[in-house]
Amino acid sequence: MTLQELRILFIERSGDINITNTKMDNFINQGVKFLDELTDYIHTAAKQYIEIAINSSILNLPSNCRVIDEVWVISATTGRTQLAKVSTAVLRAMYNDFTDIDSGKPVYYTLRIVRANPSDFDPTDFPTYAAYMDTIIADYSAKGITIMPPADTTYLIEVIGKFYSPTLTESYNNNWWSYNHPELVITAALYRLEMSYKNTEGANGYLTAINTEILSIIHDKIDEEQVGMNMMEG
Repeated sequence: MTLQELRILFIERSGDINITNTKMDNFINQGVKFLDELTDYIHTAAKQYIEIAINSSILNLPSNCRVIDEVWVISATTGRTQLAKVSTAVLRAMYNDFTDIDSGKPVYYTLRIVRANPSDFDPTDFPTYAAYMDTIIADYSAKGITIMPPADTTYLIEVIGKFYSPTLTESYNNNWWSYNHPELVITAALYRLEMSYKNTEGANGYLTAINTEILSIIHDKIDEEQVGMNMMEG
């Protein structure tokens, strides 16, 4: 179903003929996000490609990136190589605390803290240590990684992970949930609606229905995973 069709169904199920499109879209997208958080299936997997410039080592991913599973570096001449994940402490020790480093083809990556605390932190209060501060703003819109060594040429970085479903809008009016499980989207949207009313009894009814449907999806995932295992076991 498209977003427009979901709105019609939302009105039919909620009985609220006066609700605005903006409010409906909010509940529908809240419902989709809730479904994403309840599941870990093929629809969550995605790849993000980011071109990194010479001497760069910091990449930011959008906040819809839930989990980073793998990071690969792609060279136009030598192809793809997977980066090894290490802790930030190990990477700092290997690369001189990220200062005065020779560039090269990236080999390692680590998750980067992107939020400074407090939110009004001012790095100019510590000018002597500026070279060592790589988190200086409160960034709530991204997830970051640091790669080492810094790129010696332009590379394409491929991030494989789990991402939230795209937000449904007028111009992007379909995603995996709305296409494959539109009724479940509406149930999740109505759950969010009842939660906003603090109607625990009504919300619990929708939650029970959601969990029943999610269990069926999880069974499909288990069946799919068992196929390869059964073949290996003969």
